[in-house]
Amino acid sequence: MGCGSSSSTAVVNLDRPNPFFYSGETITGNVVFDVHEETVNVDELVLKFFGQVAYTTQQTVVMNGQPTTQTIPHEIPIVSSNIVLARPENGQEELTFGKGQHTFPFQIQLPVNIPPSLNSPGSQPHVCYFVQMYVDRAWYKANTRENKYVTVFPRVNLSQISNTSNPVPFGTQNQANLNLNGSINKLGYIAGETIQGILNIENPRQIMIKQIMVSLIRSFVMGSASGEHVITSKPIPELMRRQDARLSQAFTITIPAAPFPPSYQFDGGVSQKTSTRTNYLLKFQIQFEGVSGNDFEILVPIIIGTDPKPS
Repeated sequence: MGCGSSSSTAVVNLDRPNPFFYSGETITGNVVFDVHEETVNVDELVLKFFGQVAYTTQQTVVMNGQPTTQTIPHEIPIVSSNIVLARPENGQEELTFGKGQHTFPFQIQLPVNIPPSLNSPGSQPHVCYFVQMYVDRAWYKANTRENKYVTVFPRVNLSQISNTSNPVPFGTQNQANLNLNGSINKLGYIAGETIQGILNIENPRQIMIKQIMVSLIRSFVMGSASGEHVITSKPIPELMRRQDARLSQAFTITIPAAPFPPSYQFDGGVSQKTSTRTNYLLKFQIQFEGVSGNDFEILVPIIIGTDPKPS
């Protein structure tokens, strides 16, 4: 990452090639301030670490007698810290740097209680964190800024949450008197694990079941914005085109191994309070052949953590 003008540039380098961190860890690296002219003067060099929750809301206003919908952006800081890399000392009013590269190491201690990064910084809504170089130039009207984004997840240890190892039962009945119940092997999982379960179906009218889809869903709330994302989805092949009066079938669905945001609830902010929620659901969608109005679904909450790693 670089910022600057023809007279100088500032590049932020992280020691970790993959900019992924857990809350409570330390971000380390260095800033290379490269002066292209004989000398430049600056008031100070500051590295900023910033996190924000961003989302949009809709507002209807009347313009020229016509209602118009406007999109209102919201960017709420949830963490902000400054690391001064260089400032004048011994009565100096400003710093003078000669031509060449000037390197400044840095450390940024991440807070423990922060929400996980969610969605890309260019999308709405999102939670993002970034390191920002701030060069205050006495000889230049504008400060120069550029962002280097890092991914941050809080640690969620399932062993510290009650009942995460217990089986989770579920069940429901639709208007056609089809009873579906079952269970999954536990409440809490981490990335890469396989959810195991069993479905029991009582279908006294022997209506043809077209298919049963099982999906892992991430739902989120950021301020007043909300949404959901399908992580993975698959049909249960043994339950396609079945009309038995009674069925019992085991199933599995594997959580992708790549790290993704854990279940988490955050309430806080720097100067303005906000809240975020990241939750996970196992969704069962039961679809019938040629019968309208009888399709239904079951939502089973689960918890996604970061620890402990499976043995």
